[in-house]
Amino acid sequence: MSSQDIYLLINKEIFTDPYYNFCSTDNKKLVAWYFLNVLSFSEDQVKESVIRSDANHFIDLILFDDENGVAYVAGTDFRGIHDKLDILSFNKPFNFFKYMISASEYELTGDPVLDRRSFYFYDCIKRGYEIVFLFITTASFDEQCVSMVNAVKSRVSASFDFEFSIELVDGQGLSERYYEADSLERCKQQGFESLGALPENNSMYACDLPLEDRRAMNLIVSKLRNFWKSAGSILDQELLPVGEVKGADLQLFAILQGYCASNRMKNDLLPPISVVYYNLERNFFTNRMIALSASWVSKAFAAAKKRNRNLDSAGWIRSEICLSDIRNTVEDFFSMYSSSLVHGSSEASDYVSRAYKVPDSEFMLPCNRFFLIGKDDMKASVKSARDMFYGCMRESAISEDDIAAADGLISMMSERWMSRMESLFGKKDAYLGDCLAAISCIAVFGCFAVFSEKRTD
Repeated sequence: MSSQDIYLLINKEIFTDPYYNFCSTDNKKLVAWYFLNVLSFSEDQVKESVIRSDANHFIDLILFDDENGVAYVAGTDFRGIHDKLDILSFNKPFNFFKYMISASEYELTGDPVLDRRSFYFYDCIKRGYEIVFLFITTASFDEQCVSMVNAVKSRVSASFDFEFSIELVDGQGLSERYYEADSLERCKQQGFESLGALPENNSMYACDLPLEDRRAMNLIVSKLRNFWKSAGSILDQELLPVGEVKGADLQLFAILQGYCASNRMKNDLLPPISVVYYNLERNFFTNRMIALSASWVSKAFAAAKKRNRNLDSAGWIRSEICLSDIRNTVEDFFSMYSSSLVHGSSEASDYVSRAYKVPDSEFMLPCNRFFLIGKDDMKASVKSARDMFYGCMRESAISEDDIAAADGLISMMSERWMSRMESLFGKKDAYLGDCLAAISCIAVFGCFAVFSEKRTD
């Protein structure tokens, strides 16, 4: 499969389902989050940020071509374009590819991402698919490199009982064509419409939405890009991708998804990406705010794991169930707000209409203040977490009526979360409750601002 073939496939339609870590378009299933996060990076960012020690990130794309009975498993190596391909860089993803085959009889490893990938991979082996290992690299390779790779294939192919081949893919060429929309003119040249550089034929961006909602989508992208850039100077560097991601106007979901992936690189037990609920369809507002709060769920559980090193695999399963419940709770919460936005007829309608008028500058100040306090004192009680947040709101001249309304909603969410955790773990975890209260606060405040320009227009 050539880099052009891969590009055309990805560009045709991407619909990533983070819960199952694969997507389906017609007869093709594609694991694409890595492409969305990495191929838009600059060379310098790639060199330091992409090559990680975590084996999960060596296998980055799986494509099942059901029509032709072929399964493509891709490993990647992103580096300077003048570097030569070396055997060590090739062996890292290839060895994990072999490990995935050996683990593919769906013996649970405790890693939900690996387990899901292995399940689908093993299924295609059982169906007699040809297996192709794609090595996508930005390093240059010549005939000597090709010979080196072929030697590896000859050495290991005898251990596989299915048809197997290796292909080298020009990742640099692929990267140059993908997500190069860094100017309006270039967006138009690549077929993106001028409004926020949103792909016109891409279901990921809910292209059937009316024009006004597309403008709102672009506004969210702009505001949250500024949000992450500002927060990045305060939060721990290892917990948040810092800096402006090239092409971010096209991939807000990749920024948020990359946040969770970055967490997973650094910790041995973190919530699966299922908490980031990206099923866009017609409700962009609801799902973006869920994604924003979900990133804080990731941080909360990272801290919980650090404190409880004896959490076993059964605890992991319970945690995943708990996260699913949290996601549903957050979805219910934000659905009320999106309903108010669309229909203007919910119990929070007046509250939301006032909140939307908060200007962008006033949004940033309390967010920064909240992060600054929260970083140093995340062990505060739920009440203290609320007080910190409301103090930030008052600095931005948010009315006491708005604060009182938010307090009732946050209380409702916190109690539901705490009750759910108590039923799962047998006791209330006050520290985790603090983190969830912080999630509530920052997510509620996000609701205030993301549509402020739309509301005031």
